[in-house]
Amino acid sequence: MNIALIDNDLLMRDNHNFPNLAIMKLSAFHKNKGDVVEIATFNEINPLALFKKEYDKIYISKAFTETPTPSFVYNLPNVKIGGTGFYFDKAEPLPYEIEHTKPDYDAYNSAYRIIKDTMFYTDYSIGYTTRGCFRHCLFCVNINSNKVKVHSHIDEFYDSSRKKIVLLDDNVLGLPNNELFKIFDKFQEINKPINYKQGLDIRLLSKERIDRLFRLKYDGGKGGFTYYFAFDLWENKSKIEENLKMFSEMYFERKPDVKW
Repeated sequence: MNIALIDNDLLMRDNHNFPNLAIMKLSAFHKNKGDVVEIATFNEINPLALFKKEYDKIYISKAFTETPTPSFVYNLPNVKIGGTGFYFDKAEPLPYEIEHTKPDYDAYNSAYRIIKDTMFYTDYSIGYTTRGCFRHCLFCVNINSNKVKVHSHIDEFYDSSRKKIVLLDDNVLGLPNNELFKIFDKFQEINKPINYKQGLDIRLLSKERIDRLFRLKYDGGKGGFTYYFAFDLWENKSKIEENLKMFSEMYFERKPDVKW
């Protein structure tokens, strides 16, 4: 089959610079079946376009609800739309065999001409080790989730040829220590910089957890050695300040030459 993959956010958001993981998994799944797969644009599937291309299946995915989508796509019989950008907390998960397929890190090769910053497309392995959260924040796609669960083994998305790893876990610190530290042990073994892009739940830190975080190579993208913590609710201010103080004191004990 001829398969078109459309990253709605990439096409319709200014300065968008992060690959769509579902797109990369769909690409790998269909390539493994022998299908012809390509990243497409809306112009290429528009029925009124002069040079419209023919595809057997068209997948359109977006992560952000405010990203606009051309109205004509909803009338095309061979289109499948998905992602939190379309359905927020009601987004249908990928089928198991696709969800647990190693991403196709070459999927976006033909799209680099329209990507302003290719860092996350070329330098990072991308995936989840856990899914879910228990906070029930009204603004979050995990509002209906009740716990954090181990989702996939690191080897499922890790590409040894890539210099760094970016994690999309919703709240990895929501795991109990025995499960959390198994994940950290694997990252120590791999010994490459990691980046929890969604932010870490600073309310769940302890001295033991901070110590384990400091054993990892940590990377904040272009910011270098940077930890991202979530500060979502003002009522958590005192706990966040308390744990940030604990974190910073332990950090400067290890690196006394570093200044704010």
